Amino acid sequence: MSDTDPLDELALRYVAKYAVPSSGLKRYLQRKMRDAQRKTGQSIIGEEADALRRRIDAVVARFQEKGWINDEAWTERKVEVAVARGRSRRATQAMLASKGVDRTIAAAATADWDQDQELAAARQIVRRRKLGHWRPAHERADRRQKDLAVLARAGFPGNIARRALEVPDDEEEEDE
Repeated sequence: MSDTDPLDELALRYVAKYAVPSSGLKRYLQRKMRDAQRKTGQSIIGEEADALRRRIDAVVARFQEKGWINDEAWTERKVEVAVARGRSRRATQAMLASKGVDRTIAAAATADWDQDQELAAARQIVRRRKLGHWRPAHERADRRQKDLAVLARAGFPGNIARRALEVPDDEEEEDE
């Protein structure tokens, strides 16, 4: 790595401060280059723009080779946080896609997501939003479709949403 290359220094400062996937670093460097162009009033087009894209790709590849950015490890951490926060598998995959994570990496990270984890996450939302058996008894029947819609928008499959709205076996005594 060249000591004088400002692109490397910029990337190194960013990676030292934030945990990012390779796509995040690439977007950051592209944004910084656009900002620098606007400040100077210069426009890079054609071959110059291609050369700059290649330089950014080279920096990202070099950082991956050195292990300074690791898409698989970053994705695993994001999945762990999503599970802890009660996110659905579908919502987690959508979030990873929006961050530019490769589909195969996202699929591998969420592959061992079982129905029990999905149900626990849905029940977390049910409890937090006071849906299903957590709402007053006189409102439950009227609000069931709306409760199912809340869980569907959160990315849960229909069968998981219906089960999450039911009273869990360990909470039956508390509900009555």
